[in-house]
Amino acid sequence: MLFIALAIIVKAQTKPSVNIIFDGDSQTTQGTYPAKILELLGLNGFASVRSVNYAVSGQNTWSMSYDVTSQVVPRFSSSYDQNIVIYFIGYNDTWNGSSTNSGLLRDYLVTYYNTLKSAGFKVIMVNLPDGLNRDGVNVINTMYASDYSRISDVFVNCRESGGVFENYSNSTYFSDGVHLSITGYNYLAEHYVYPKLSQLLGSATPSPTPTPVPISADLNSGLKHYYKLDETSGDAIDSKSANNGRVSSGISRGSGKIGGETIKRTGLR
Repeated sequence: MLFIALAIIVKAQTKPSVNIIFDGDSQTTQGTYPAKILELLGLNGFASVRSVNYAVSGQNTWSMSYDVTSQVVPRFSSSYDQNIVIYFIGYNDTWNGSSTNSGLLRDYLVTYYNTLKSAGFKVIMVNLPDGLNRDGVNVINTMYASDYSRISDVFVNCRESGGVFENYSNSTYFSDGVHLSITGYNYLAEHYVYPKLSQLLGSATPSPTPTPVPISADLNSGLKHYYKLDETSGDAIDSKSANNGRVSSGISRGSGKIGGETIKRTGLR
């Protein structure tokens, strides 16, 4: 029996299609970081991207978790390789300072996250840059840092010690005591959010498609036997190992084509 093994090549990997939902408060409704994220996706070859912004100025964690089923979940689309929610929330929950109930906020966000996860979304959470009520910001960020695995798939910590978002009076990155400047939002997107998003998307790149090598490729390499089947009578000659094959009785000879070239065919036993 004659076996022919075909090598395969692999096509270049393609970028996954992405459906992104932005959620949160005025940092997202008034900020430019969502637009910057979309720009960076385009610059890095993500051609199929859909997005919507469901953030509400003044929104807190309770209202966001309350609205998630009616607003965000219906935006899931199986037509996209990845459905992702990026949320940036918390300033409107900070005003009680050190008395802020971070446990209750966590429970709201656990509900929010589990609802999205059940719907098929991956969730990225951005913590809080510095702000006027530093005590409240610290309380919420401490909760984020300890409980992030319960409220997101990916945690973006943009307030590292000594970083640009540690001092809300830095007018380069803050436009007031809470909101970032355009420079700040762009910095947030480029240096913190997009790298985490890219990492998440990279782990979900569609599998490459194997493609057979064209018939014109060299199939002689590694062969143990080679039957040209071009004899008009007698045995089929093995040009590789001299292991000739006897033609079966009752088998007629004819011709066919592979890759446009005429070949002979016969029966071997």
